[in-house]
Amino acid sequence: MRAAPALHQISLDGALFRSGIQQAAAVADEPILGIVHGQALTFVVLKGGGLVLSWRFPLPQGVDGSFIFGVPPMISGHLVAQPTLGAGAVHLALNGPEVTLAANDAAGSYELRWRFDLNTFPAPPDLSRLLVPPEALVSAEYLQVADAIHSAVARLVRIEREGQLHRTNLAIVLALSNGDLLIEAQEITMWEQGCYYFDPRLVMRSLECIRGLQVWVGLTALGPRRAFFSLVDRQPDRLTHCALLSIGQDTQRLISPSAR
Repeated sequence: MRAAPALHQISLDGALFRSGIQQAAAVADEPILGIVHGQALTFVVLKGGGLVLSWRFPLPQGVDGSFIFGVPPMISGHLVAQPTLGAGAVHLALNGPEVTLAANDAAGSYELRWRFDLNTFPAPPDLSRLLVPPEALVSAEYLQVADAIHSAVARLVRIEREGQLHRTNLAIVLALSNGDLLIEAQEITMWEQGCYYFDPRLVMRSLECIRGLQVWVGLTALGPRRAFFSLVDRQPDRLTHCALLSIGQDTQRLISPSAR
């Protein structure tokens, strides 16, 4: 299959573009990656060592190629404060690492330029898979999921205190069984088929990015003993996807108290 050609300039609806920047900037101080491909505009933020946040907006008209650009934190804050961007189309152009954004409204024109080397965006090897919610998702009430996760974190605190274990040896275990999401708190021991360990701090952080009353959850295997957890919020104008990588030797090194 031939790869889609890379586009060097593109025009987007200004209100849609500004809404996406607002969504991403509201939860992160990190750089934002923008991807225009097919029928969607996607904004991506990386949090911690294994949490990928993405906001996907459907485009009125799809594109044949792909357009990828980066937005530094200082620039995203500036764009959110520009009401001009919501008044019409915005025009983006790439010249190597230089990004140019231009917009017009009744008061005049607006242009902003910045530099962003895409090679500096710390994308994990599985980023393309982490941006697509799995097909096998289970519907759940947000409050039920949040309560179960908060209860698991509280149990981790008790286990740490009573068992005199270091917190790096503790994790939240997630598994899907007969359409139900199982959430447990336990010491990291031997891996069990279908169960995956997750960093409790990143699990809690993923909850902060979802606002819907009804959410969708899923687990996707990436290979032996590795998976990512999906927490999805579907709104009429966008889809928010929190994809969290399970703990593995290449994402987090767990150190026992005796070795510290």
